[in-house]
Amino acid sequence: MKKKISLIIFFLLFLLTWSTSSGLAQTNLGQYEDEAPLQSWNNFGLTTAASLALGISKIVLPLNNSISLSNPSLLVKLANLTFTLNGSFLHTSLHRYGLVNTGVLLTQENVTNNISALDYGGVSFKIKAWTIGISVGLLEYYDRPGVDLQKDYQGRIYYKL
Repeated sequence: MKKKISLIIFFLLFLLTWSTSSGLAQTNLGQYEDEAPLQSWNNFGLTTAASLALGISKIVLPLNNSISLSNPSLLVKLANLTFTLNGSFLHTSLHRYGLVNTGVLLTQENVTNNISALDYGGVSFKIKAWTIGISVGLLEYYDRPGVDLQKDYQGRIYYKL
């Protein structure tokens, strides 16, 4: 009995150590810091509403046929015919992020970006022992806030961006 308890404690400590180190790797954005609020980095597969509700678990749970983009072998666990349509919206304020306020361009307030998208559509169906899935998805957002710059001097426009 003591051996089982010590083994369980060892396993839990090992699990805690492993989860902490992998968590720290995700909190330091590094080179991706400029694009962090725009969700254009570190994506694998598509995040649908169902996977968001479960903490972005999108590799091991066949919730809908968007699983075909990350683990297509799980399509066999879905119903005989599955349709999935996913929409999303994102409101982002860049604050200290991005190229604005780090060089020539300066703003008086935070730059914002609003994105709404129909970002996934797919169907999967079973034929005997085979499962066929067709998916179309928007995996990254490349939208950036627009910049409107105009340099005036004594009422004359010298350059406009």
